[in-house]
Amino acid sequence: KGKALKHFEDVLKLNKNNTEAKKYAAEIKSRRGIVELSSLGGLSSSGNQSKFGLRQLQAGYHINSENFIYARYDNALSLDNYFLQKNNFSSNALIGGVYTRWHPRIGSKLEYGYRKLPGNIQQNLYQTEQLIFLPKNYILKLGGSILTSNQPQSEWMLMTGASVPLTHKLKLEPHYYLIHRVANEHRLMLNTSYHFTAETALAIGVFAGKEKDAKLNIDNSVSGAFAYTNFYIKGPLSGTALTRYEKDANGRKSFIAAAGFKLSIHTK
Repeated sequence: KGKALKHFEDVLKLNKNNTEAKKYAAEIKSRRGIVELSSLGGLSSSGNQSKFGLRQLQAGYHINSENFIYARYDNALSLDNYFLQKNNFSSNALIGGVYTRWHPRIGSKLEYGYRKLPGNIQQNLYQTEQLIFLPKNYILKLGGSILTSNQPQSEWMLMTGASVPLTHKLKLEPHYYLIHRVANEHRLMLNTSYHFTAETALAIGVFAGKEKDAKLNIDNSVSGAFAYTNFYIKGPLSGTALTRYEKDANGRKSFIAAAGFKLSIHTK
């Protein structure tokens, strides 16, 4: 099945509209399950503080090409948050989720997460993202999240975005985020992604917006840039690397560089 799928995918690289290749590639993918294990670790620095460590572990199962379930350990908050990092706190989140392409034109992702912060603050994260697949490979994205806790203040976020194909391999992806913490914050993100092959891609982007300066109670600008790549190594193994730079409303500059691996094991 693996060799047959590769041949059909090679045909689709030459002619993406080949009806038979599409049909049989989809048939093979729908019948195979894939266990996916991934990890991510790296360096995070903010101001004069820096840490190196594990950022993320994820285990998932592709039931078929339309359905994916996963569980994730996420240590990103304690590496990125300046207050937690300065006081040597750690805050590990446990997240479970599911993605399903339940309609030919619609895919849905649902996540639930839990984390505990210093001061016995317990938080619950509910997150969703909806993908609407339009003709000619256009994609519309809608999503949001709610963060509740045993404290009076809750946080929420709304997101809208799109994936606009410029060529067969190049996409332009604008996103807008409305975030409520102490007050409403706004972020506009624009990135381009280029797919060298089905397994190798590169995304480069910038973002800018307004964020509340809690000390001065005024809105200041936040800005940054990022790059992300995933690449095929050999057999079931592929790799990931990312970097991000950000300047927040208080003028703090943070930098992240991380890399990891993904192992995909076929079970059918």
